[in-house]
Amino acid sequence: MQYLRVSHNRRFLTLKDGTPFFWLGDTAWSIFHLLTREEAELYLKDRQQKKFNVIQVVALAEPDGLETTSAYGRKPLLKNGDGNYDPTLPDLSGGYSYWDHIDYILNLAEEHNLYMAFLPTWGDKYNQAWGKGPEIFNKENAFQYGKWLGERYKERKDLLWVLGGDRKLEKPEHLKIIRAMAAGIKRGDEGRHLMTFHPAGGLSSSASVQEEDWHDFNMLQSGHNKLDIDNYNMITHDYQLEPTRPVLDAEPRYDSIDDGYVSYR
Repeated sequence: MQYLRVSHNRRFLTLKDGTPFFWLGDTAWSIFHLLTREEAELYLKDRQQKKFNVIQVVALAEPDGLETTSAYGRKPLLKNGDGNYDPTLPDLSGGYSYWDHIDYILNLAEEHNLYMAFLPTWGDKYNQAWGKGPEIFNKENAFQYGKWLGERYKERKDLLWVLGGDRKLEKPEHLKIIRAMAAGIKRGDEGRHLMTFHPAGGLSSSASVQEEDWHDFNMLQSGHNKLDIDNYNMITHDYQLEPTRPVLDAEPRYDSIDDGYVSYR
């Protein structure tokens, strides 16, 4: 596999050798929390057979990714002296940690020629909004967490980073946290991987981070909350923006979902 890149004309994604890359993604947000090794193997093999080439995943997932363990009983983070889960304290103790399980699944994905669009955290961990949270990130620990992740996975060619996680950047502090996490990842992985932002439903990353230097391509979540979403107009809008960036709808309406997202909830 090859690292992903942005084309010279800034319009589309390519492999490192310049071959155009068509993103056909599937969401498996909670794969690290919920699936055993055998279940992950079955799922990833199936997705490869169906010609998917990107799987969208998150390390600290919703709805309760700090308390929810992996299938092997391990949580992602330790608590600090104040009794709060701390993103600078990944739990690496003992045998087969939560992060060892992530490594195992990433290796499976590579075996099946699948790229992982990797979210370091879901957005409720910095902007709780309607989620469970709790909010554990500030700009200082976001940088350290990002740096640790970047260093851990900098050699992986089958990975790209997705910040955000279905939340708006409603306060200046939210953008500061995302900037710090992006800077930490860049420091850790030496800028080897592409990076984008997963927005709230019905929005594009361009609404929040279009001018950010770390932001390599625009990602839409055109959403699930109504029928006949005009995602083509969202694509057209982003296509005309400056600076020029590739744009893709990474989370359109899910198959067989009721109007208003009701059946999924």
